[in-house]
Amino acid sequence: MQEFVGNVDRFTATESLVHETLNSSGNVFRSEKRKYDYVVSIEEIRPGILDLEEYERSGSAPRDSPGGMTTRGLSALPLIFHPYYSGAFSMRCEGLATFNGKRAWQI
Repeated sequence: MQEFVGNVDRFTATESLVHETLNSSGNVFRSEKRKYDYVVSIEEIRPGILDLEEYERSGSAPRDSPGGMTTRGLSALPLIFHPYYSGAFSMRCEGLATFNGKRAWQI
């Protein structure tokens, strides 16, 4: 994780989103597709403190997002494995699992 933060202090991506609205029977009655230009910046602002900033070029406000919902902070999730933060989380290996037809360690 330290190498990741050092090498990827900025990255860009295109986020593809499919938002489906369900009726009372659980069937899809509206589907909307969106794409967002996405930039993330990670910087160590003080020893032991990382600052992560996210930017979306479109749809950044909940009113502009399907269903009025916007995802924030997902890019920070891998930082729970960084030595600065991993001690604040309780992790244990649950063993092998199957994800999308492939074997993966479940933590």
